[in-house]
Amino acid sequence: MRSDHAFEFHSFNTEKLSSLFTIREGEERIGQRVKINANDPSVKYVILGISESIGPQSNLGRPGSENGFHSFLIRFLSMQSNQFLNGSEICIAGEIQQNTKFKSADQGAQIVQELDSLVLDVLQDLLTKDQCLIVIGGGHNNAYPIIAHFAKNKRINVVNLDPHADCRKTDRRHSGNPFSHAIEFGHIEKYHAIGLHKAYNNQFILDFLKDNHCHYSFLDDYILNRGLLLQDISSLSTSMDIDFKLGVELDMDSIAFMPTSAFTPAGISMDEARFYVKTFASLHQTCYLHLPEAAPNNPNEEMITGKALAYLVYDFITTNLLSQP
Repeated sequence: MRSDHAFEFHSFNTEKLSSLFTIREGEERIGQRVKINANDPSVKYVILGISESIGPQSNLGRPGSENGFHSFLIRFLSMQSNQFLNGSEICIAGEIQQNTKFKSADQGAQIVQELDSLVLDVLQDLLTKDQCLIVIGGGHNNAYPIIAHFAKNKRINVVNLDPHADCRKTDRRHSGNPFSHAIEFGHIEKYHAIGLHKAYNNQFILDFLKDNHCHYSFLDDYILNRGLLLQDISSLSTSMDIDFKLGVELDMDSIAFMPTSAFTPAGISMDEARFYVKTFASLHQTCYLHLPEAAPNNPNEEMITGKALAYLVYDFITTNLLSQP
């Protein structure tokens, strides 16, 4: 167990994981094949859970993102181990858990900075240079330490499918400014924000994107030609500079009617989200997938978010495996 004041990192053991799924005679679950030690030489994908909602609440979002990882884990471990995905390439490394309650935005900003530090330390301990990271749960604030980890030696490119560019002012840390922080600290070579909502990005953000030469598009402009969204995603993937690692961000807020910290009835479909993940997972320079902001607060919402997250992780791993030399 690793602790940093308001948060703790817990690794998993086989007994804990086995308690989260049931076994059916004649079948094998992914949960029966995954590893718990990231140092195992067969591990190509390291899954880390972050169970916190301080970041979103500090950005005026609703709580619940502390529940996203657990909802995912139950559904993912229950998937079939078969010829399409064995599961032995995967490590369920552990979970960063929140130990304190949200009290105020100022207090939240300080705690988010503590979380930044812990995420960086955990990633430093867990990952080798050849492993791909998958982070599930928590707020989009955690994009900043993930990017900082992979940009230690060289800046990286980042794609983000999100209603919000998350480039708010950097006066205090929260889920609304991980990318403006990463850009200001020189961690990002090129930031691509896809499917923004015109009504939910303030003028500061729009000016910031323009001033920092970011690439961005609006979901509003795809409404009359939905196929153009998929075309733009495909075109963007083929234009990525192979000399830079690529981080793939998908805010679960982008999916219409998904229980999230910033719920919206206007968004992309689950199939469009899967297309996005599979498209960028196919690039060999992709180094991580981050799926934040799912915020289930009852059993029905847990079922929806858990299965959605499980499908997206399944898509990412199965597609990325085929891209490896």
